[in-house]
Amino acid sequence: TLGVTVSSQPSAQNVVAGGSILFGNIQLDAGQSGEDLRISSVPVRIVTAAGAVAAGTSGGDKQYLSSCQLFDGSTALNTGSNVKSPISLGSDTSSSAAGSNNFNFDNSLTVAKGTVKTLAFKCNLLTGIGSGSGHNIAIAIGADTWTVTGVTSGNTLTSGTNLTVSPGTGAAMTPSSGGLTVSADASSPSYTVAAGGSTGVSIGAFKFRAANEALSLNKLGLSLNTASTSASDLIQVTIWDGATQVGTATFTGANTVATSTFSTAVTLPKDTDKVLTVKADIADIGTSQPGTEGHLVVINYNSADATGQSSGINIQGSGSSSVAGVRIFNTYPTIALDTLPTNGVADGRLIHFKVTANSSGNVGIAQFKFTIATSTITSVTAINMYGFTGADYSNPISGVGTGGLVNASSQSATGASGNQTFTITPSSFIQVPAGQTYYFEVRGTVAGVQTGSSVSTTLLGDSAYPSFAASTYMAASSALTSGNNFVWSPNATTTSIASDNDWTNGYGLSGLPGSGVVSTRSN
Repeated sequence: TLGVTVSSQPSAQNVVAGGSILFGNIQLDAGQSGEDLRISSVPVRIVTAAGAVAAGTSGGDKQYLSSCQLFDGSTALNTGSNVKSPISLGSDTSSSAAGSNNFNFDNSLTVAKGTVKTLAFKCNLLTGIGSGSGHNIAIAIGADTWTVTGVTSGNTLTSGTNLTVSPGTGAAMTPSSGGLTVSADASSPSYTVAAGGSTGVSIGAFKFRAANEALSLNKLGLSLNTASTSASDLIQVTIWDGATQVGTATFTGANTVATSTFSTAVTLPKDTDKVLTVKADIADIGTSQPGTEGHLVVINYNSADATGQSSGINIQGSGSSSVAGVRIFNTYPTIALDTLPTNGVADGRLIHFKVTANSSGNVGIAQFKFTIATSTITSVTAINMYGFTGADYSNPISGVGTGGLVNASSQSATGASGNQTFTITPSSFIQVPAGQTYYFEVRGTVAGVQTGSSVSTTLLGDSAYPSFAASTYMAASSALTSGNNFVWSPNATTTSIASDNDWTNGYGLSGLPGSGVVSTRSN
């Protein structure tokens, strides 16, 4: 006996033109046979579901399939003149004549007794059918003529007696076109700052999704937001697949779009997200240097050109991105909260923090602003800030008052009870040397301390970049002291003085969020 069925694999899916596509499997079950069985051909129907027929065709007879073969594992059973090419599609799944094709084997196939053999049916899909054609293509078997004989006896199996053909249709394959969409990935960096002359600065991460087939990415177009930057701020743009650089792009002159070249092939897997990261080498900033202080470098996705790996068709990407950007300066500071004993607020020490200048240059500081929140404390007065060159807070910084005293006069916290503010304005601008760290301690007279008393002191950051006139990216220090909290200078050309347009605020600095950093001490 032999049972014949169309298996449920593969699952229904979209398929695109090009390459060898598995349209279904046919199972030959000799599990109940008393001898090995020989088959020299298989009748297969190729049918389409009801739907519109592509323009210029009639009756569903357009020849969409070519190079149709049956495979036993990796071995093709019909080759040469036995390959069916092309194949007409039938439109009536119930009729034995609908798209019926008898596949003759080069050599007879033996199905060993007690085994099940699965044959794979594969064809190439011609480009005449595509997304929106209305066709679902499947293979089927039915009451067609099957010739099966016993290897030993030579007897021919009889349909309905010892040959059981179970009519059925495999999973439908929906012809579809390949596609590519691009968007900003969640891993795309938040707004940050970078120093002129930096290399490999991450600007954005873009998510590529290839639909229905794997794609080979040929070109990637990138756009530069010249409202906030210019090509002279960039030396080169590089494109990365994980830790591997795969391409480059260069913006020149007044051009706002650059197209990448790929040194390494980039494959976009079918129906899977692929993330590529765009990095930039930043131009140096300073006297006779091309970079512009305060520019915001924003590079977004513009276009993509790809080729379908199955279809060979050219596919253009769609989508958009909106990266946060990187603000560039000659140098910049990094802020970090430093340790203090949790208990013992009566000693007057309110907060320890440190400021580190990037190795690209000295950082000037013109203003610090703080808030204080107290609990069961009468007042905090006589507030002063001291600067030190070491983590032991013992060696005073130079250029300020005795013992590293930063401010010219003591401050008192003012404002609503429990949420008061005070500002420390250095008697002379602090200059943190390139690559070095200064340590700061804020002290005050804390009155009315009792068990359970506490003081929370916050060094404030800034929640937005200063609003400047068009084409102005920095300001004099005096223009920033009102409405801004942390005021600093990257000293673009020389050590900045108050009137230089070389000052900005603390927005985006590493370690200093807009809400600030908090030190809480209790008694």
